[in-house]
Amino acid sequence: MFRSSLKWMLSVVLIAVVCLPSLAFASSSSASHIAVTGSPGWDIYEGATIGGYRYGPSFIDNGDGSIDMWACSEGGSPLPYDYIRYQRSTDGGRTWGSNQIVLPPTAGSMDALSTCDPGVIKFGGYYYIAYTSTTNRGGTDNQIYVARSTGPTGPWEKWDGSGWGGYPQPFIVYDGSPLVYGAGQPSFVVKDSTLYIYYSWVDNNMNQLRVATASTSNANWPGSLTYHGVALNKSTFEDATDVKYVESLNKFIGVQTNNWGSDVSYVEVFSSTDGYSFTREYYMDGDHFAKSSNAGLSGDAYGHIKADDSPFISYAYGSFGPALNWNTRLTPITFSTVKSGAFGDTFSTGIGNWTAYAGKWSASGGAYRQSSLTADTAYADVKKTVFGDAAYETDVHITGAADPGEWAGLHIGKIKADDNFTESGYLVFIRANGNMAIFKAGTGQVTGEIASGVDPTAGSVHLKVVKSGGNLKVYAGGAASPVINWTDPGLYYDSGRFGLVTRMASAVFDNVTAANNFGDDFSSGAGGWTADSGTWSISGGTYNQTNMAADPGASTMNGVVFGNGVMEMDVKINSASAGNWVGLHFAKTNAADAYYESGYLVLMESNGNLSLYKGGAENKVVVKPVPTEANPTAGFVHLKIMKHEGNIQVFVGNAASPQIDWNEPHTAFGSGYLSLVNVKSSVSFDNVRLTTQTVPGGTANLGSSNIPNLARFKTVTANDSLAIADWDVSKLTDGIESPVFGSAGYTTHPYASDDISSTPVWVDVDLGSDQTVDKVKLFPRLFTDAVGGGTPNFPVDFTIQTAPDGGSYSTVATIANQGNPVGFPQEYNFTPVTARHVRVLVTKLGTPTVDDPGSYRLQLAEIEIYHYQLP
Repeated sequence: MFRSSLKWMLSVVLIAVVCLPSLAFASSSSASHIAVTGSPGWDIYEGATIGGYRYGPSFIDNGDGSIDMWACSEGGSPLPYDYIRYQRSTDGGRTWGSNQIVLPPTAGSMDALSTCDPGVIKFGGYYYIAYTSTTNRGGTDNQIYVARSTGPTGPWEKWDGSGWGGYPQPFIVYDGSPLVYGAGQPSFVVKDSTLYIYYSWVDNNMNQLRVATASTSNANWPGSLTYHGVALNKSTFEDATDVKYVESLNKFIGVQTNNWGSDVSYVEVFSSTDGYSFTREYYMDGDHFAKSSNAGLSGDAYGHIKADDSPFISYAYGSFGPALNWNTRLTPITFSTVKSGAFGDTFSTGIGNWTAYAGKWSASGGAYRQSSLTADTAYADVKKTVFGDAAYETDVHITGAADPGEWAGLHIGKIKADDNFTESGYLVFIRANGNMAIFKAGTGQVTGEIASGVDPTAGSVHLKVVKSGGNLKVYAGGAASPVINWTDPGLYYDSGRFGLVTRMASAVFDNVTAANNFGDDFSSGAGGWTADSGTWSISGGTYNQTNMAADPGASTMNGVVFGNGVMEMDVKINSASAGNWVGLHFAKTNAADAYYESGYLVLMESNGNLSLYKGGAENKVVVKPVPTEANPTAGFVHLKIMKHEGNIQVFVGNAASPQIDWNEPHTAFGSGYLSLVNVKSSVSFDNVRLTTQTVPGGTANLGSSNIPNLARFKTVTANDSLAIADWDVSKLTDGIESPVFGSAGYTTHPYASDDISSTPVWVDVDLGSDQTVDKVKLFPRLFTDAVGGGTPNFPVDFTIQTAPDGGSYSTVATIANQGNPVGFPQEYNFTPVTARHVRVLVTKLGTPTVDDPGSYRLQLAEIEIYHYQLP
């Protein structure tokens, strides 16, 4: 990624700042996450002083105190944009020898503009260095190249598409929009004779870490990659991921920066057991500087971190400007675990949960006391526990103060355990005179002095801070209405440590809690809601909309902006005509938006059918009605919705498996407001509950990976298959749902008509043994329009057939007049059956492509098969 690319990506950040998604790390009280703690580090390059940069370095720790480093550096004037330079340390990274250009671009070739973002591995007697380059002077449309050498400084032979030493050709080819970053930022790991290649893939509305593999025994491995699809979906603000294998954890560990280049940047940590799918863990605690980017881990020649190694993390930091003059920092690290979820402390058993960093803290009388009146800032932090969107509460009594303006409070969202309130996070405080305010690190006091109506010097006062995304509500003395309701207009601190703070004041704290959830059982009325339309009232402890003419009836939760997590409610339809419904509207951009204007709507009809609707520009049903056994007219039905970024799962009753499991193929709505909604029906709601990301780990623990795709990597056959370029029937079960270079999917030969009922086409998946199955998911081909718009060549009329091992086929689902999927995967549920073979038999084909309008084909990117244990 050279300088123009960075400027382009920065422009994306500046444009998208208002929609930064919440990435809270929250789960049950027993959950734990892998964390990285940094010891005090040092700068190994001072670009802010001498100019230039050495970012995205790749390291090989040779195990004898020597370390090799390759980094992206400034290029010529004006071209090339970047060179890859090499340096060596003989003292464990403390000092470094002179740097030299070791991998320049090849003039007149496809990498002539730049060599950057090195990822280095060594096996089979060669050093391999993968790097990013492009033919686009705007810095977009990047692709990934590779070279090899018997020594760390070269000479290097570049991969030419079929061998080593010719004009360079990319071995990972980007085929998305040329106006977007593309593919780049590679890293390597070797494990069990398999080479894992990780790389960024950034296209329109897409920022992903992808993974491919190759055999280390194949000298020409760049020409024989196996693609494994998306390892991690990321937000706009998350940059390159560097991966190593940590032997003591038996896991692949990835690091990257979030909010990169900003004052609220931090290093995130991810893990994977198989190397193919990563879950979000925690972030780097300890030594870290703001405005960071391009984090990387040290490792040995195979990309491993051994138990007796002294690993470190590196990152660039500095301001963006006409020239990129960045420092590069190296920080020794250790791996540990942190807890997340519900926390509570009454101090009845001491202060073992806390670490005091300044002031005089002690436990006495079942409370936590800070007794210094002279400490400018006295603060204590909850040990190894992290929260995001949550309700933070404490009882506080200011027992002495240097003057009435001194204070005590809660510090939330702090990046490092020992950060004070000026270094990261938000401070919510109450002064001895009762005034309250919020202070944001890096900005200052962001609210005015607001009278709380309570006196913290007269006795204990209950403080409560409810954080949702960038919104903070502050309550005092048990009041139902907040004293402060403030929303951060910029990049906000989402998840982090939390603690207690005083300034020039002695104070007593007790009953400290943090809970990642919000709820309303309506036992205290509907004060937390605003009725937008319809007739709403409380009766019998439920929230009711009784206007049968309301289209829609809607009531919005006051001030709560909710992102990733779990939304639950009990619903009942008291009276309705056929087809009318009740539901939850969430992730909506504005509090007053109707369901068709923004966000997502999960709705249940009076017959129990369940659907998912997306508002905004698309404004359509994205999951057609799914039958359930629920009867909302007979009594309350429990609905649970799990959302993580673009993945939405919907559960009915106490089912362990979702009725709907949908992945957003376009721009996802992130955090937003919530409403209870119905159409032309009389309905009741109860027990509305929001829990922030109760499934730990993020994307990979939501979606289909919770329930195994039985078809993945299984043998698939067809009675008509055209194997050409990236098309082959085997691609149907390769785990790649969205076509990439090397895997476009499956296609038949062309037909003259859409009606193939006399010669049906079928594809058949052999599961290897008898399995219980009840769902088939078909992924359409992408990147080409159909005649008249939409997705081409998706089947219209077809059946799903199954056969047990050695048995005959029977039809379990019949689909007629399937609508155009418009890029969306389509799901087909049926009664559970025992089957070894699952077959899709097509009798009518979909609309052809615009560039070949007379040729009808069956084309699919992927087929997935599940057992969802439908109720």
